[in-house]
This record gives sequence, C-alpha cells and structure tokens, in this order.
Amino acid sequence: MGILNKKVSVIVPVYKVEKYLDRCVESIVNQTYENLEIILVDDGSTDNCPAMCDKWAEKDNRIKVIHKENGGLSDARNKGIDASTGDWIYFLDSDDYIENNTIEKMMSAAVENSADMAVSMYYEIKKGVIKEYHCSNRIEIMSPDEYMLKLYETDLAEKDYFLLTALIISCNKLIKKNCFCSLRFPKGKLHEDEFTTYKFCCSCDKIVFMDTQFYYYEQRDESIVHNRNNKENFVYLDALCERLEYFERAGNEKLITLAKIHLLAAYMKHILVARFELKDSALAEDLKKKYNVLYDEVISSDVKTNIYFVKRKSLFSSFRISVAAYFFVKSIRKMKRMIFK
Repeated sequence: MGILNKKVSVIVPVYKVEKYLDRCVESIVNQTYENLEIILVDDGSTDNCPAMCDKWAEKDNRIKVIHKENGGLSDARNKGIDASTGDWIYFLDSDDYIENNTIEKMMSAAVENSADMAVSMYYEIKKGVIKEYHCSNRIEIMSPDEYMLKLYETDLAEKDYFLLTALIISCNKLIKKNCFCSLRFPKGKLHEDEFTTYKFCCSCDKIVFMDTQFYYYEQRDESIVHNRNNKENFVYLDALCERLEYFERAGNEKLITLAKIHLLAAYMKHILVARFELKDSALAEDLKKKYNVLYDEVISSDVKTNIYFVKRKSLFSSFRISVAAYFFVKSIRKMKRMIFK
C-alpha cells in the first residue's frame, strides 16, 4: 500500500444535528481521498440523527455507526478514537463540513514534509453567511515548540481570531494515530480542545500548517462555549493552568513565560465577567487571589521583561491593586491612543 493510500479514520460525533448531518456526511463520502473509515458516533441523540446515521451506513460500507448514551463531545470523540483502525485521524463536527479535496491535500502535505500533523485554515459560517479569511496558501513547517509559540503569540497579539481558532481547535487537523497513545479528550468539560491540542502537538515531531481554507465551521448562537456568562466556561482557566504546569514539567522557559502572561490576561477577563456579569463576588474574589499570586510570581522573575508583559504592564499592575485602578489606567490608555493615533 502506498503511503498516500494510508487509511484515514474520520470521526464525527453526532448529537441533535439533523438539520446539518447530511451535509456533513456527504462532504466526507465525496472526498477525493477514498481510503476512509467514517465513524459516526451517535451520542444518544433524541432527534432523527440515529436513524440518519444508520441510513448512511447502508449507503456506504466505509461508514460505521456507534450508538451510545449521551456523554458529551469529548466522550464521543474518545469512543471514535478507540474504535478507529486508520493510520491517521481527522475530527469533523457534525454541523460542519469540508471541501471535497480536504483529506487528499492535507495528507499530501503531511507526507511530503514528513509531518505527524497537518493543520488547515477554515471558513466561519454565522447565520448562514460564510466569512472568508485571506489566506496565502503557503505551507509552514514547524516543530511542536514553534507551533505553541505561534499559538501564544497570535493570542497575545489580539489581532487574528481566525488564526488563533485554527491553531487551537481539533477539527481542522489530520493527525497520525500513533500521536494519540493514551491521550484522550476530557469527558464532561467544555473547551475540550484547550485541554488537549497542545498535548497532541507535543507528541508530534513535525507539524505542517497549511494557510488554506478547507473546513467550514458553523458558529451556532445556542452554543454554551460562545456564552461567556455561563459559569461552566470558567473551566477554560483550568485548561490554561494545566497547560502551564505541562510546560513547567518540560522545563520549556519560552512557553512557560508566554503561558503565564496568557493566564494573567485570562484571569483578568474572567474576574470581570464574574463580578459584573455573573454578579458572583465569591468567584471573583477567589480568582483575584489566584491572579495576585501569579502576578507576584511574574513580577519577581524574568517574565516581566517579555514584550507581551511590558505592553500590558500598566494594566496588569493596576489590576493587582484594584479593579477600579485597572479601569482608570485603561481609560487613560484609551485616551492616549485617541490623541496620538
């Protein structure tokens, strides 16, 4: 079997998406790369999805269906990984879809560059409107460290939401199965990609980033993840703390520095949400204590000389004093930008 004919397991968690499911599965069965194992994981869906999955399996013998009790997105993905027999794995959410040449192009890029993971850009669909990202169609070869540096620097620069999302989500990535080993998604938690993507990356030797759009990403208003006023979203901070601890164990100073600055910024945002939107003073106070500890640690280390910290130093330091001081400094910074722009 040629290396460009290795089997790819496409894992699709399915839950209450009867409006989108046919579009999703059709985009997979019509792939120009034909050696596919298509795993539809019915996560206890209560609509017509279970029957729709079975009907698709009758049409295409590459499709296998797993019916299970509802356990959430992570659990469904994990069941798909466990059942997969492919050499590579590609995740696709069931309300999304992909270009017909996605697997072929990503596999070619991975093989030609001896990479363990291929990552692509995406189109965002919101209320039926497809938003395009201006891509260069270039290919960038990266080590895991370079990939994570790119992720942090993109996030801290606060200029490129599309690129940041592409770097962190799981469902635009073609990954060698042996990169997973015992790695699985955290069951029952939101922001599952924040808990896992960096681990998948760090298990690779080489990553190929394709600045080309293949994936169509449906943004639905009812998604809990996109509602910052939901307290469940605060698990995002746990993911960032775990990531920081992971890099500390690895002794990677560059990533430790960026992870700490990133976590400080995330604490600030979540403290403000807890205090002013959730009206949860106990949660805000608890997070503020954690912020203060991390800030004191950062200000007494070399992290304070990093350009991303220096640019925000007045905001970080004023927030350490009080939220009122933070808003005062923020208003001054805004006035200066208006005057000197």
